[in-house]
Amino acid sequence: MKAAQPFQNAHLRVRYERAGFTLVELLVVMVVLAFGLITLLMMLKSASANNADAHFLTVAQKLAEGRLEQVISDRRTQSFAYITNANYAAEDPVSGFAGYRRTVNIYYVNLGNLDAVSGSSTNYKRVDVAVEHTATVSDFPPVEVSTVVTSH
Repeated sequence: MKAAQPFQNAHLRVRYERAGFTLVELLVVMVVLAFGLITLLMMLKSASANNADAHFLTVAQKLAEGRLEQVISDRRTQSFAYITNANYAAEDPVSGFAGYRRTVNIYYVNLGNLDAVSGSSTNYKRVDVAVEHTATVSDFPPVEVSTVVTSH
């Protein structure tokens, strides 16, 4: 039995000498972690930019809808004749919203084709409101909303 003890101690000594990581293993782990961190940071930057674009589009949508609601309200409180381009000047910037531009275009249209501008006065006006964010880096089109108001 005494012969078995040195063999067991030698086995433990080999295990003890191999415990831990080598320098090469540490470098490999550091490179893998660096690539993972870089990828994560790039995804975070992309998500942040997309979030900003969504914010700008949401604000533009609300500004367009707000102006359209004002036109509809003016139709009820003023008159059909009041709904003209002269009463809804372009805003650049929109009051209280720096970096946003809002335009309103009003056209006479025929009942049969609400997309085609009529050459003469009719009982129908199409109201187009467009809002864009002028300070964004992204290339997205302006937000546009439309409705038709009638003289009835």
